Amino acid sequence: MLLLYGMFSEDLKPNRQNKLVQDFLALKLSALPLYKAGCMCGVSHSMQTLSIEFGKGILDKLPDFMLQFVPTLARILVISDSYSEEAGGRAAIKKLAKSGYRIATHIYKDAPEGNLMEANQISIPEDCMLVVGIGGASIAEIVKFVATKENKPCVIILNSVAASRVLAPASCLVDDNGLEQTIQVTPPVGLFCDADNLRYVCDKFIASSFGELMAKYISLFDYKAASVINKEPFCDTAYNIGIAILDDLISTFADSKEKICIEKLALSSIKFGALSQWLDNNRLFCGSDTACGHVAKILFKYEQRKSRRRGEFEFMFARVVQCIYKSFLEGEIRGFIPPPDNNMRLDRIEEFLGLKESVAIEKIRPILTPLSTTLAKYRLDEYKADLLAACNQNTNRLVAAFKIFKRLYDDDGYNLINVLDESSSGLCVSLAPDLKSGFTFLSYLKDMGHLDEFIEDLI
Repeated sequence: MLLLYGMFSEDLKPNRQNKLVQDFLALKLSALPLYKAGCMCGVSHSMQTLSIEFGKGILDKLPDFMLQFVPTLARILVISDSYSEEAGGRAAIKKLAKSGYRIATHIYKDAPEGNLMEANQISIPEDCMLVVGIGGASIAEIVKFVATKENKPCVIILNSVAASRVLAPASCLVDDNGLEQTIQVTPPVGLFCDADNLRYVCDKFIASSFGELMAKYISLFDYKAASVINKEPFCDTAYNIGIAILDDLISTFADSKEKICIEKLALSSIKFGALSQWLDNNRLFCGSDTACGHVAKILFKYEQRKSRRRGEFEFMFARVVQCIYKSFLEGEIRGFIPPPDNNMRLDRIEEFLGLKESVAIEKIRPILTPLSTTLAKYRLDEYKADLLAACNQNTNRLVAAFKIFKRLYDDDGYNLINVLDESSSGLCVSLAPDLKSGFTFLSYLKDMGHLDEFIEDLI
């Protein structure tokens, strides 16, 4: 892991900042207090999650940790699903019961889809003092939402590799219109992952989780682009930590004789979620990879096509978007390009995605003023070389990641062929900035009118 530090920015202060990076990658939470004026971005970063426990037999520490928040004999609500209950969840519930806690349960028969309706249907006992989630990403999203809504602390017992969002200060839940909403929540006070329980993880989740993490190279690029074009806050240390987490995972898979490094994958996902919490925003999950994957989910559902898991869609679109970014930054735009046609976009959203115009119009990006357009173009010209350098680095990373990604499937990725046809891919890329909030470099391309060509042929 130390070898990765050589790629960090020379602007990092050699002592304190590099020590902070090392502490973060080692998940030494006690070494991550408020760094008042210690981070070059000027923000005092902190963690709300007090304990992250990962290893074999780690659930033995759970009862003592719980005593910090609830006394014995207190009522605890456990939210899980039948699969997670079998995969170590039942043993965790028994451990809590034997420790003297009174347990109420909400067990989904099947894995929850992660929507607001599911979350709002959960009944919280009046005397409940803490919420415990046992499962993976979908359970964590619901638990964080429910606990925040009821002003209760929550603890996540993770038994999945799909963990990149678990510690993030937001829940991504789908509303009645099929649109994913990012809701600000309080992160869990503790996360426990018994490595023994990861043996229950189905193979289909492994490639998806790996792909979701690798797609975050695009999210990190968008984070950098937003800082220079849209003047959003940016932390160079956090950016470098994110790159290091992803690079380290690629190195582990590439060097390992084992086909699947499942524990490393889970731990890397946890670290990336912790990084989002440390930043105290959702920028790392607001990239164009996420936005395109979101539109693809809506499109496939509307057309009643067999969908793919979140991480699969996000990684496939990360590779598409990477090519678009690189091509644009390397080229020269000549001649007049008209501004985006939002009326056409509203028509296409209703026709191809099945969303009513009244719903889409609230999400669609407004047309920029002439002054804003001119300023955005000027800033891009000013920082174009820096963005192109970062983009070129991502090209090699995504090539290496895709090689690993394909081999996580039994058919070596044959099933990925023709998942995205040209028209579907173009439609999702073009409409992504309109249906997911957060500025990305793809948003810039939309604002400048460069994405309309992807959907004009569909008229």
